[in-house]
Amino acid sequence: QITTCLADAVAYSHSHKVLHRDIKPGNVMLVPREEPAPDDLPFAPRLGDFGLAKLADDLGSEQLTSGADMLTATSMLLGTPAYMAPEQSAGSVHAVGPATDVYSLGVVLYELLTGRPPFQSPRQVDVLRLVCEAEPVPVRQLRPDVPRDLETICLKCLEKDPARRYATAAGLRDDLQRFLRGDSI
Repeated sequence: QITTCLADAVAYSHSHKVLHRDIKPGNVMLVPREEPAPDDLPFAPRLGDFGLAKLADDLGSEQLTSGADMLTATSMLLGTPAYMAPEQSAGSVHAVGPATDVYSLGVVLYELLTGRPPFQSPRQVDVLRLVCEAEPVPVRQLRPDVPRDLETICLKCLEKDPARRYATAAGLRDDLQRFLRGDSI
């Protein structure tokens, strides 16, 4: 339910041509609710810290280091390595779009399900390499009790190729809602 709310917020943001580019647990606030809500959560998840947000039309205007230089100049990167999409980690500014935020939502979902992000290392440069090159450990390998459909949704978000992810945060939200209702994804 948390990821469904966040995907809805990101879908709204994208509908206004705003890419967040730094979705991570530290940017999610859980605001207590005074009244019960239909989703039964005692809090309302809110996405905050739009400090790295960018208007979608302005993305091509950024000048970043590219390719291998990005792996040695991590301070030039915008975002948090463990939550960055491969295209963002590689410094491919022209490839950053809505699917980039979908990837980050997938990392948050993965962490909610397993207790850890998909890629970890003490060195940030190694995290960036893993994000670009390695496949995540399947959710059910770490938590066999997670329903297969939920694992499928999560891993679809974490596809290396943006074209293989959900095309929109709204598409992710809709599949999560179908899962929560017990419908086919």
